[in-house]
Amino acid sequence: MKRLIVMSGVLAIAFLLTAAAVRADEHGSGNRKIPGEEVASVKLVGGKPGDELRGTIWTKDDPIIAQMTGWLQAAEPVPGQTEYGRHGYPMAAELTTEHQQKMRVEPAYDCVSVTNPDGSGMKTCTPAENEIVVSRGQEKQRVISPEMYEWLLAGYQYEHRAAE
Repeated sequence: MKRLIVMSGVLAIAFLLTAAAVRADEHGSGNRKIPGEEVASVKLVGGKPGDELRGTIWTKDDPIIAQMTGWLQAAEPVPGQTEYGRHGYPMAAELTTEHQQKMRVEPAYDCVSVTNPDGSGMKTCTPAENEIVVSRGQEKQRVISPEMYEWLLAGYQYEHRAAE
């Protein structure tokens, strides 16, 4: 009987992991690399309203632009959630390419929602270390980029900034 219960648990976990991977692929994580495009500007759009650096802009001549482009081109796609709903105020960056295309880059999270028998619920999100989500219109892709992840957490604070 114990083997049956253990085996059922193992099968349930395998099913959940497979379902999560399929769901991640449906959200566009795929195996595609982020296209190499020239980034013309970066603007901080995340964080809490009123944060001192929110709205800060870096322009094409700033060395951080070349670094970000390199980080994104080197990023490797990974499966995982790309949609989280409300989960706090993560720092995010909006990159604008020379062709006026917008990309949003933010840290990735792993979220778990639990619904109680009374219908109430709770969601817990934890940062996925070294992973970010890149959004272009409706397409979202989760990738590994330790440098961009660290920059979004705190590195942006140490960059030279253009006048706002």
